Order: sequence, then structure tokens, then C-alpha cells
Amino acid sequence: MQDRLGDAHERLVPAAERHARGQYFTPIPVIQLVLDLLPDPPASALDPACGSGRFLLGAAARWPAARLHGLETDPEALRLARTNLPDATLAATSFLDATPSPVDLVLGNPPYVRDRGRKRDLYVDFIERSARWLGPGGRLAFVLSAAWLDVGYGAEVRQLLQTDFAIEWIVESSAERWFPGAKVNTMVLVARREPDAAVRAAQEVRFATVHEALPATPVVGRTMRQSDLGSDRPWGVFLRAPDLWLEGRPALPTLGALATVRRGFTTNANRFFYPSDAAREGIEPRYLRPLLKSPKRVPGVRAAAAALTDAVFVCEDPAEGTGAGARQWIRANDRESWGLPAQTPARLFLPKGYGDRFRSPLFDAPVFCDQQLYQVLPASGVDEKALAALLNSTWFRLSLELVGRVNFGDGVLWLGLEDARRIPLPDPRGREEALGAAFDGLPDGPVPPLPELAAAPAWDRAQRELDAVVSELMGLSGEQSAIVRAAASALCARRVRKAASVRNPSSRPRSK
Repeated sequence: MQDRLGDAHERLVPAAERHARGQYFTPIPVIQLVLDLLPDPPASALDPACGSGRFLLGAAARWPAARLHGLETDPEALRLARTNLPDATLAATSFLDATPSPVDLVLGNPPYVRDRGRKRDLYVDFIERSARWLGPGGRLAFVLSAAWLDVGYGAEVRQLLQTDFAIEWIVESSAERWFPGAKVNTMVLVARREPDAAVRAAQEVRFATVHEALPATPVVGRTMRQSDLGSDRPWGVFLRAPDLWLEGRPALPTLGALATVRRGFTTNANRFFYPSDAAREGIEPRYLRPLLKSPKRVPGVRAAAAALTDAVFVCEDPAEGTGAGARQWIRANDRESWGLPAQTPARLFLPKGYGDRFRSPLFDAPVFCDQQLYQVLPASGVDEKALAALLNSTWFRLSLELVGRVNFGDGVLWLGLEDARRIPLPDPRGREEALGAAFDGLPDGPVPPLPELAAAPAWDRAQRELDAVVSELMGLSGEQSAIVRAAASALCARRVRKAASVRNPSSRPRSK
């Protein structure tokens, strides 16, 4: 199956223009994967954003008798689709405006465009609209951004699917990113239109992973009854979490119950609020407070406030009595607003983004932080060093991999504020001394990459000692602790490897 016209169109249209449209060209092996997941030949199929017709070409080759329909708003792409598919019914119409006409299958790769007003991606509307085109038993088969599995607005998608569909497949790759031109992780959704609520509730949802570069067969890792999924919690964990984590999580308190977690400063004027070294020379020291500006400033688990090289300008009221240097700095920058939101300095912090190095630094004195980090202020009765020990344990690192967001394709694990607050942790109260001693036993210096921890003997030994205390606190056996360790390392390595393993755009033809 080839689409040389689509290939040529992709080369001619600038990447920035295709990005603005949310138009990404689907690799042929991904289309074959989608078609392989469909059990029955449809009598009719619709691609609601057909581009040059690649999905419909695959459908025509697979099911010669099927009636094929496509909608496309890009005139040039539609012209190519008509050349590729002379027998298909194609229209220059937006799927969201078209009058629904019953079909057996809606398939394709909806646009990846953010609707900022509604704070969701456009593909959500495509899922919602598809339910109007499908009769009972009709199927939806989409390649989507994986974001809806994990992000907040994904609850709307999850509820929508459970209301209208029996979900048959949720598939992602652990081996590669499928789209070379988009920094986004993608997945395949296959669902059957099902009006009977009891049948929807009893549906067995297969969560599967493709562990090799395509073409390859998805491996089912977990099967869940649809009624057990819920919509208010992320579903990505069902693809990635070991049973131990899913079973142990409900009995544990969350980080949000053990501490106040707050975002750092968003100044919208870093040059003013974070003065350079030269600018700070004229400002009175009392208006300059130690600032943790970036996680990169602290490569280890312990840090000294006095060693920070950044400072934040804090001047609540530049009225009479304010130092001359501070007044001059405000005037020189023509500032009408000089105040920052109130922030209590903290000693313990969480980065918002993670590569392959995990650390939650504890300072010797309270400091302020930028929005790239979260402050962690222990609740009453919770020891700060004991909490720091938990936040540097392998259990916490595994939880980060499962609770954080992996929808971006650049390999960074992003931790939203609410994500951070719902991370499950054992209650450290009663084991403060053991946890504190284990934290003190962690070496100074940079934390090694998680997949390489075993190759750093001092770190490996100290980490195992800390994890042993945490495992005892949670009632985990040695075998279970080993599962936690292996799962955390494997998920981190997989995330980083997948980001680097983009499908070679020159090795296989691709089109929309």
C-alpha cells in the first residue's frame, strides 16, 4: 500500500503550516495496526479528516466491498484523496459541521489542535461527534494523542466513551514514537457503539502495548471491566503500572494529605524579579532572597541556601523608607506593579519535569522557588527529613512515572500540581528516626540516572537501605520491593528510549 501523492504533499507543505492545522501524516504501519484490531469487515467506513486518503486506501485494500467516505477541509489534500480513491464518496466538509449519515466504522487520525477556550484538544469533539454517525455495533478506531489517558480534561473523554461506547482496545507503543513531526505520544483507541448500559459495564477493555518497532503485535498487559475503570482517575496506569502499585495505592495517604504542595513564582517578568548579578549590586540585600530558579541548580538530594546563585527581588511596599537601591531598581524598570504573590519559603522541593534523574532536594534553610518547582511544606506532625526520605525513595519514583504525564514525545515526565498532590505515600509518622538516618546515608553529589543506579555502588547501597525502610513501613516483602525497583527503572528507561526512537520519516511512506 502506497500513497506517493500524499508523500509529495507532505514534503511541499511547510511543517509550521501542518502544525497549525494539527495535520500529521500517519505512518503506514500504524494504519495497518489500527486495521488489524478491527474484528469484522464493515459495510461502510468514514474517515472524518481523510487528508490524502491513507486510512481509506488501507480500508479499500483490506475490505474491497466496503463503501468508503471521507471528509476534508484542505482543498489540496482532498484533490489528492479523490485521485487516490476515485470510487469513494469524498466531500469538502468539516466533520464537526457535517450532517451525520450512518456508517459502520469511523476511523482515522483526528487533528491535534488545542481548543484553548474549552481547554481541550479538538479530537475530543471528533469522538463526541462520531457517536452520532455510528449505529449500534458500529466501531470507532482512532489514532489519538495519549494525553486524554492522564490529563485533567481527559475525564471528559473517559466519561464520554463510557456513556456511548464499549471500549475494546487501548494500545500504545513502548518502543517508538509513531509521528516524527510531532512531539506527542500517541495511542490507538478502538470502541464499539453500544446503547445498552449493562453491556457497556461488562465490556472487557484490553490495555495493550507494542513492545517493538512496527509492524508488531500488541501484547495485552491488563484486561479490565469497563465498569471498574471510572472516569475521574487516569487510565494510563492500567497500561504501565505493576499490579503491586495498583493494589497498594488505595490504602496509602497522598502527598497532599501529608504536606502542602505549592507552585513556585510565576513572575511574568523574570528580568525584574530575578535581577542579574550586576543588577543586584545596587539593591539592598534585605530585598534579595535566595531563589531556587531551576532543578538544575541542585543535582543532589541536599543543598545549602547560601550556595544558590540566584535571588528574587521581594519588596512588598516601596513607599517612604524603602531603600534607595530598591527604589532605583523599580524606577529603572518603569514598574507599576512590583509585588509577587505571597510565598512562604520552603526547604523541600519537587521538580515539575523529570528526565532520568530523580531527586527531591532538602535545603538547610528555607528558600523561595520558581514555577519550575513545587514547594513541599509538611503538615503538622510530619517530620521534614522523614518526608524528604520518602520523596527520594524508589516507591516515589515509580509513582512519579505512573502519576506524571508522558503525553509529550520529548521524553520529559511532567508533574502537574494536582498530580503531585495525589501521589500515594506511606505515613512516615512513627518511623522518623529510621527514615532520617536513611536519608542522611544518601551520598552527596549528583544523583545518578535511575536506570544506571546499580552501576554506582555507593548510591545503589544507600538507595537500597532507604528503600528497605520504606518497604518495611508499607509492609512489602523483599520480592515486592524488588518489583518496585525493577518497574521504576524499566518505566524510566522506556520513556527516555521511546523519545529517542522516532520512526524514521524517510524509511517508510506516510500520509494523513
